[in-house]
Amino acid sequence: MHAGPAAPTTTARLSVRPLAPGEATVSSGLWLVRASGHTELLDVAVKLADHLVATFGTGEGQYDFVDGHPVVEMGLVELYRETGTRAYLDLARYFVQARGHGMLATHGVESAYFSDRLPVREQTTVEGHAVRAVYLAAGAADVAIETGDGELLTALGVQYAAMERGSST
Repeated sequence: MHAGPAAPTTTARLSVRPLAPGEATVSSGLWLVRASGHTELLDVAVKLADHLVATFGTGEGQYDFVDGHPVVEMGLVELYRETGTRAYLDLARYFVQARGHGMLATHGVESAYFSDRLPVREQTTVEGHAVRAVYLAAGAADVAIETGDGELLTALGVQYAAMERGSST
């Protein structure tokens, strides 16, 4: 992890979904344009996604941070699919790869709860809160498919097989 600006506050880290407005706006914009052809909300989603791209990551002045509730990854990949803007796919990939380094382990909440105990590629079982784990797996699968990352897709397959057997952490 690099030394960027101070990480978001503990309150923001433990918030259920600090990036939820981003995910909801992106998804709504995509649904509206696909259903009606109206782009007004998609235009807002693009501006928001551009802000997320500028704000999160490992670059100078960016926050090296992941949301406690991995869901924005799916929206970013869908926005990439709609617009072809590679930066959205790259940010989704960053969020998937940044998870698993204990960034969210604070105030006695174990990092496994946030699927943040081990990197996705190293997990052999589904980790953490059921909804968070499924959202992370779905976002990671989207990233793997769009980037051709067979190693990530294989890791997700191993986790899925463990889930089918009833193994989880």
